[in-house]
Amino acid sequence: MEPIGQPKDFSHQKGHIRASLVTAILIFLILLGALKLHKIELAIPFGYNSGNIFLMVLTKGITAHEWSPFLVPRSKHLSAPFDFSLHDIPQMAGSNLVFLTMSFISLFTKDYVQVNNIFSLLSFFLIAFSALYAFRVLRISFKIAAVLGILFAFLPYHFEEQNIDLGLVYYTLVPLMGLILIWMWSRKPIFFKRISGRYHADFGNFKSIFSLVVLSLAGMGAPTYNIFFCFFAVIAGFSAFFYRKSVHHLVAAFILITALGAAVLVSWAPYIYAQITHGANREGLVRVSAYAAARELSVTQLFLPVDGHRISLLAELRERCMDLPVFRQHSTPAVGIVAAMGLLSLLFGLLFGAAIQRTLYFKLSTLAIAGILFAGIAGPIGVLLNFSHIIGFNGISIFLAYFGLTALGLALSRFENNIAPLFMYMALAGLLVIGIGDQIPHHFKLTYGYETRRQDFLSDREFVKAIEKTAPPNAMIFQLPFIPFPAKSRVNNMSPYDHLKGYLHSDTLRWSGGAMRGRYPAFWYLSTAEAPMDQMLYRLSLAGFSGIYIDRNGYSDLAAALETNFSGALQKPPLVSRDGKLSYFDITGYSERIIIASDQNAWNELRDTAVFPIQDIWEGDFYSLENNEKESWRWCGNHGTLTLINPSNRDRQALLHMEFTPDGRDPQTLLIRGDEFFTVLRMSDQEEKVEKTVIIPAKSKIVIRLSSNGQHLNIPTDPRWLMFAVRNARIEEPTSPLQGQWGRRFYGLEKKDNLQWRWCGSEGTITFSNPSSLPKQARLHMEFGPERQSPYEIVIKSKDILERIQIEHGRRSCEKTINVAPNEIKEVEFSCAAPPLLFPTDPRKLVFAIYNLSYRTELFVRQPEDRPSNGRMSPPLINAR
Repeated sequence: MEPIGQPKDFSHQKGHIRASLVTAILIFLILLGALKLHKIELAIPFGYNSGNIFLMVLTKGITAHEWSPFLVPRSKHLSAPFDFSLHDIPQMAGSNLVFLTMSFISLFTKDYVQVNNIFSLLSFFLIAFSALYAFRVLRISFKIAAVLGILFAFLPYHFEEQNIDLGLVYYTLVPLMGLILIWMWSRKPIFFKRISGRYHADFGNFKSIFSLVVLSLAGMGAPTYNIFFCFFAVIAGFSAFFYRKSVHHLVAAFILITALGAAVLVSWAPYIYAQITHGANREGLVRVSAYAAARELSVTQLFLPVDGHRISLLAELRERCMDLPVFRQHSTPAVGIVAAMGLLSLLFGLLFGAAIQRTLYFKLSTLAIAGILFAGIAGPIGVLLNFSHIIGFNGISIFLAYFGLTALGLALSRFENNIAPLFMYMALAGLLVIGIGDQIPHHFKLTYGYETRRQDFLSDREFVKAIEKTAPPNAMIFQLPFIPFPAKSRVNNMSPYDHLKGYLHSDTLRWSGGAMRGRYPAFWYLSTAEAPMDQMLYRLSLAGFSGIYIDRNGYSDLAAALETNFSGALQKPPLVSRDGKLSYFDITGYSERIIIASDQNAWNELRDTAVFPIQDIWEGDFYSLENNEKESWRWCGNHGTLTLINPSNRDRQALLHMEFTPDGRDPQTLLIRGDEFFTVLRMSDQEEKVEKTVIIPAKSKIVIRLSSNGQHLNIPTDPRWLMFAVRNARIEEPTSPLQGQWGRRFYGLEKKDNLQWRWCGSEGTITFSNPSSLPKQARLHMEFGPERQSPYEIVIKSKDILERIQIEHGRRSCEKTINVAPNEIKEVEFSCAAPPLLFPTDPRKLVFAIYNLSYRTELFVRQPEDRPSNGRMSPPLINAR
């Protein structure tokens, strides 16, 4: 049976429209009956777990017009105070076709939940229509094509990937790509026509245009299906070359591959450009090995009952089989009993190759056998090489299911004319009922866990809306615990992408969730989240955050200890969600108590230190950080490197502090090389400390190399190669500011024009803390005004200050120098013995006011050491490891 470009009776448009309508009605009835569509609301997501949350984030980005298909997804509402971008995940380009479809749906509704749900439902219809067309082109009758198209749309793989990868769920083009593969055996090769016994290029015929259009769309789709198509095209091209004895069939195969490659390149171009601009980030592609193994193909599992089968006996059979080592716990979905019958017929087809070699069965058998061998051999290799971020080898089951259903459709069409129409309709109805009942898992109903999902969704939405009412527009919210993106696994009882719920339910807020793994924002969030509470609050205040959002499920004690500490520091209880899973602390009041220098340059320095701390990266032979209650250390082999990165727009000075403790071995020599210094330590029986001040240019980095020529430390219980340990390493900026905070006896900040002030009672305090190991000195500037008609006295007192200031007429300025030792907290007390002022409309006890208070930190910076010349210091030889 030789396929043609168009179905035999395509001129009968009424028949085709009737078949499409019947197909749509049957799919709608299946969605009502099997999936219980009528019992749920479209405004509630079909899934509200980790995978669904990320998919809804992408959907909201489209409906909110933050980005468009064919561009790298970006958002200003995530990864605050930085920007969120998916340029480190280029495989997202494989979802452009999905995003294009969602953009069309968003023309009718702006609710991202409805767009996501409608797309999930629409995919069943589009896949079925695509398969219906492909079957009809192969001259399979309308009624058979409709039944097989519906079964293809409801393959178990569709439900398996529903909450993981929309690009894989959207396999609409697979039947059309399979049709192109079958055409490659045609007497006249695609892209060529025969004139006077010679082949000439012909890109204007139906098959050529159809193929180019389909492959152009496929280039926007999942790379998994494109890779499989290229493989099948090579197999079909060589097979047709030997079958037709024509090299042009092989050339046509490579033209198809080239066209698809060009479409993929266009779709991936924005990501490629971003990779060139920002540099590669391998951590952004991270996938755990279990995920890779889950996408490996287990051929025998294709023919097992579906996971969660409706018939308990078959469900139990699958469970028993999955316990056998041969299946290795793969999650390869079954193709269903109907497609399995057709696929088995193809597997046995090659045994009778001589009899069927001129039929479609032979061609389908060739593709099916090649696909099974390819996935069975290449799948394990893909797991070893961790290719799961590019290709899921179990995705080839979609092509195998198409080949099997096509073979079954051809067989049924041969016997159709010999069977009475009534019996044929009854047989097809039975085939559809059996197939749907077999393919749709029993647990996959839209009502499964619906009420719990609905309550969780509404509780989260209500909670985030309550935050929006208290926070200013475009406020930034810091989220705890810190989880980098993309997430690897759960954190206690918290799903990997739960922090993204804040973005889903808000319209004006910016969230810290979404920091790309391996990039600077992830380092900033981690260092901030792990800082002591007072330093964390200070850094968040300077960075401009308005609140702290806590997911209690991310902590073993449900964040009880953390919230107690925050409540004590902020003097307020948290806002708690209705279901008790989330809490929120408003830190705007705390931020107002932070003293900030009024000078713009000083403010820029303060913010740079908070938002762009120097990043340290330990590489080479360095091992992970270890610590106990007293100290921290990091072991190293022969050679290690410490890279200090300055992400800000100004040059930075940093004090590098390291300690080295002898461990009882023979003396060893340790060399420390930097761009501006060279130090040799001969460690014997005493502890050595190294302090170096280094200058890191703006948007740049410096590399410090450490190496040792000693003997490695032999510890029987530790297989690592240990040469030396760096203890209590710190990278501090001498320019880091003091932390100043108003005492509770001062009232809130008041402003008018360029004047700002705080009222106080008879006495109040301002606390300065120095969290660094360097002494700091602050120049404190303040003003006092003539609130009273008679003169009065202000007393300023601390450990090293005692001064009395007389206020008579006019505003008086005052400057004081405050010295704060390393890790010291110093209080400056203000007092006034005058009686309170009486204001009929103000019930507060107001005695005096401080106007325009600001301070500048004086820097005590060690100048960088001059690098010694070779004549002064000759480095010893270092034994190679």
